[in-house]
Amino acid sequence: MQSVFTFLASLAAKGIKLSLDGDRLDCFAPQGAMNAEIRNSIVELRPHIIAMLREHRLAHASSSAELVRPFPLSAGESGLYVLQRLDPSSSVYHVPLCFRSESGFQVQHLARAWELVQAKFPILQARIVDRDGSLSHFFDDTCKTSLTEEQVDIEGEAEMLAFLRARVRQPFDLACGPLARPQLFVRPGQDMVLLITIHHIVIDGISSVILLKQLLTFYLALCAGQDVEAGQVSDGYRQFVAWEEDLLASPQGAALAQFWQNQLLGAPPGVELPPLIETAAADDSGNGCVLQHLAPNDSQRILAVSRTHGVPPSAIFLAAFQLLLHRYTNQEDIVITMPVMGRAGGRFSNDIGYFVNMVPLRSQYRGDDDFSTWLQGTQRLMMDALYNSPYPFPLIIKDLKLAGVNANSIFRLSYAYQNVFKLQDVSMSDGRQFGVELVSEISQESAADLALEVFEEQGTFSLHLKYAEGVFNASMAERMLGHLRTLLAGVSEDSARAGHQYSLVGELEKGRIDAFNATDAQFPGDTCMHELFSAQTAATPQGRAVVFEGAALSYQQLHDRCSDLALFLQWKGVGADDLVGLYMERSLELMVGLMGTLMAGGAYVPLDPEYPSERLVYMLQDTQAKVVLTQARLMQSLRQLVMPGTILIAVDGDWEAIAAHAQAARRDRIDVRPLARPDSLAYVIYTSGSTGRPKGVMVEHRAIMNRIFWGQKQYQLDEHDIYLQKTPYSFDVSVPEFFGPLMSGACVLLARPGGHMDVEYLQHLINSAGVTTLHYVPSMLRTFLENAQGSCASVRRIFCSGEALDWRSATHYRERFPNAAMFNLYGPTEAAVEVTAYHCSHLPGQFVPIGAPISNIQIHILDAQQNVQPIGVPGELVIAGQGLARGYLNRPDLTEEKFVANPFRPGERMYRTGDLARWLDDGNVQYLGRIDTQVKVRGFRIELGEIETRLNEHPGIEDSVVIASGSDSDKRLVAFYVLTQGTADAPDAMDADTLRAHLQATLPAYMLPAAFVCLPRIPLTPSGKADRGALGRMEIGIQSAHVHLPPRTDGERRLAAIWEVMLGLEEGRAGVHDNFFDLGGHSLLAMQLLSRLRKEFAIELPLKVVFENHTLGELASGIEQALEQDAYARPVATIAVAERGQMTQLPLSYVQERLWFLDQLEPGGASYNCPGAVTLQGQFDIDLLEAAFRQVI
Repeated sequence: MQSVFTFLASLAAKGIKLSLDGDRLDCFAPQGAMNAEIRNSIVELRPHIIAMLREHRLAHASSSAELVRPFPLSAGESGLYVLQRLDPSSSVYHVPLCFRSESGFQVQHLARAWELVQAKFPILQARIVDRDGSLSHFFDDTCKTSLTEEQVDIEGEAEMLAFLRARVRQPFDLACGPLARPQLFVRPGQDMVLLITIHHIVIDGISSVILLKQLLTFYLALCAGQDVEAGQVSDGYRQFVAWEEDLLASPQGAALAQFWQNQLLGAPPGVELPPLIETAAADDSGNGCVLQHLAPNDSQRILAVSRTHGVPPSAIFLAAFQLLLHRYTNQEDIVITMPVMGRAGGRFSNDIGYFVNMVPLRSQYRGDDDFSTWLQGTQRLMMDALYNSPYPFPLIIKDLKLAGVNANSIFRLSYAYQNVFKLQDVSMSDGRQFGVELVSEISQESAADLALEVFEEQGTFSLHLKYAEGVFNASMAERMLGHLRTLLAGVSEDSARAGHQYSLVGELEKGRIDAFNATDAQFPGDTCMHELFSAQTAATPQGRAVVFEGAALSYQQLHDRCSDLALFLQWKGVGADDLVGLYMERSLELMVGLMGTLMAGGAYVPLDPEYPSERLVYMLQDTQAKVVLTQARLMQSLRQLVMPGTILIAVDGDWEAIAAHAQAARRDRIDVRPLARPDSLAYVIYTSGSTGRPKGVMVEHRAIMNRIFWGQKQYQLDEHDIYLQKTPYSFDVSVPEFFGPLMSGACVLLARPGGHMDVEYLQHLINSAGVTTLHYVPSMLRTFLENAQGSCASVRRIFCSGEALDWRSATHYRERFPNAAMFNLYGPTEAAVEVTAYHCSHLPGQFVPIGAPISNIQIHILDAQQNVQPIGVPGELVIAGQGLARGYLNRPDLTEEKFVANPFRPGERMYRTGDLARWLDDGNVQYLGRIDTQVKVRGFRIELGEIETRLNEHPGIEDSVVIASGSDSDKRLVAFYVLTQGTADAPDAMDADTLRAHLQATLPAYMLPAAFVCLPRIPLTPSGKADRGALGRMEIGIQSAHVHLPPRTDGERRLAAIWEVMLGLEEGRAGVHDNFFDLGGHSLLAMQLLSRLRKEFAIELPLKVVFENHTLGELASGIEQALEQDAYARPVATIAVAERGQMTQLPLSYVQERLWFLDQLEPGGASYNCPGAVTLQGQFDIDLLEAAFRQVI
């Protein structure tokens, strides 16, 4: 008989139920659950199953017809039902109760005790029935369960826990029941483990304690030989539902609703947690949990704070948790949910059911409150929430219109405080001890992404942090608990400090971050760049220094020309820190102008001829440059820009004069004077400014020398290397391209003007010249990878910087550069080009880190109050060390704002980048975007780069840029994209619906663009970056997502009619692009919609289909596709209607479905034939009888 119990238990796990109807064996099975193997086993074991069911029929009979009469679900249960239907395979609502006994159980008494518990609490025998959107508890024999016993051969504790968790995760079928699963696992020679798994919809935490106490009471009495009856049957939950209905219909219910509307008015729908997972999890579908115990002394300090401030410990832990989240997210407004008992003030204290309610706790952090004030506010927040807790949480969500795809977003964070439930040893009547141990490792998973549970036991505390795998990982969760403990320690020591003054970083973690920044290294900081060039010239005078369009200069030739120009410039009055403008195109003359200016002691200022004249005039006026170097062909346009008195020198056209002056000076034994010092300016490069005017960044020799010396030490260029210089010299990335090779004996290959934008030209140049080293702005790299033909085998190093490097380019670049290594570098103009570097050989996930700090650079990740952020937590990236610029030209106010005192190294400075980043666990840094370019759309703060990254992952998309368009009150996202070459040949195949569906797979609804615009190319700035300003100014006809489009197909028209009736809309109001939830729909209406669809289309759709297809057009398309594939179609009866001469299909009733299924179980059987016989006398006309039958049919 053991095999029958085991078999029935396995059927129950699949939602398959067997019962007796007289002498007939009935089978109930959800769609897809039955297979041939199960069917054959039922046939084989049929006599044993029937015998067992007959034996237990009386024990399973209902004791009271009234108590098992159906009754509606509570509001809380209804909300839980919707969440479970949204994700039918989820086990987060499975409540496990797990106990181990080394002395063992008397199985027959334990089984009988369970039967008595079910009899006493009929709610455990319920299943949930949906009749046209109306949900009810329904009771029948199929929902009564018996204890199953199973022997398992598992010795290891870890393996046993994994086995138990797998059993807990076995699904429940809410519609078929049962919703409780008692299982006893026997490990011979070890112990017995009792696992009772119950769906949360019929039980809560307090109910679990009540159930276990009652179960053990019955069990011990039976073991003692007593006659035991179930006693008075509990009808508490039925009464609770009625009480709740009365409450909600009363003025008090209206007042509760109003309280929560006021409390949450304007609150964010969710919290933007930092990306606490660094690598993709192998299985991101489950939950993890980390546990840390507070030391007894730390627990006593918490209790002391409790006594001092007159608040319970629960308020202290909640206040600290909220403060931690504010510090983690930099959000001022956060909502956390907290469970409350919800038993109507104790009226139902001895009943079992889903009484628990969730209350949202909204905290608004200003940063300057001391913790004592914050704590008192938290206590008031809890008390107000408890006083108003009878109002069901699902109705709070509905009232605030937070239903739809984001309905679950408010569940992302939760907090619970509870005393540990511990079974004490219970003395049996014969004097032996019956020891039962709680298996605490088997607990309910969290429905939230992050849930803190604080357990108190005899004055000590333990912290459980549950997290969703795939969003968090164990190491980050462990670290987060450590930060909470550090915060609690600070609060216990001094609760009068402002919240932002408490450190989250402990000494151990601080030591790790200090180790990340241990970058001190020797470099020639007392030398200028041109001096290193002179030293290299002495070492390799005949080596090729620079090549342009077939012309080449050796090191000696280049040095001689630069010296001649330097002499000429000094004669014209150029000295240390004097600014020399360079209005030139890429050429040999440009190379001479750059180095010659440095040799003269001056600092060069790039004046790109491609810039608008207004910008160039401003730069010339701002620099007050006395001398401007140019080329003869540009002299005329330059004269229109400069101020009177400016000295203009054409390096090519005036070269005879320059050379003659140098020759005469040397005859007079006058040579170039070493006017520049390491702290002299090397260049001033202008970057865009928030005021609309560019700002000049002043960089000294020492800062750029640190970068170039580090690069040479790291990448080891030599005389065999050819470095392609193609970045416009008005951008600082060009500095290592120009000067780095000349410090190492390598050759600089200059691309022709404009050539950096020509893929075909660049590929030819790389291959013909044998280029070994080059730099790409990532957007230009993507263009090259997509459009180049063949490979560039000579390249050994690729440097990327200037903007975020996408994962796809970093993993696919070898298709064009098979022998190259790729390095991702990061740095602002204000910090001498680059300050971090990462070798892209082993990416940690689907992103590319910007790497670790280079030599003599320190990276600090700080919050808004300049506190060190913990590892993994985002903050502003702040740079310190040898690479900092002097500041902004003529902008002392901005210099003071951006270049601040370094509290970690007194006397030094730091530069605040405005970039958002975080430390990774290995000491690398992940760039997360700009702090000041994050946008808010409909209350959500959005990083546009994340949407772009997801769009670019689509195989048909070559490049994309997302902008926020419109006013602050009507801002929407617009995605501009470029198709790959193959997709561009069939652009109609890549429409907005396709891209929106692609994004829906990974992004929340609020991050989906409202419009998609296909462009032949993304407009670029002169540096090769996406020109977002130009995109914003584009005058294009973008059809808004809200433009009304009437239904086009029969399916859309039928669906629109349903929406209009359900949502109370005017006829013709529902259009193809309208969103069900925007029109007033919510989760409960979505369930009613399924009922209407069932009737209208004869289709049984999962609830998630509605939540994944918000618009009328999307849902109609989903229905049509499902009907074509017969994916969710119900069994139907085909009936001939003679008068119409056509066939029509009608859905089967549930009873008919059941009979149809049983017929499939035993094909050809006659059990369900309904025979009848009559005797006819007289003449009989068979043809007329047949015609009569046809007429009846």
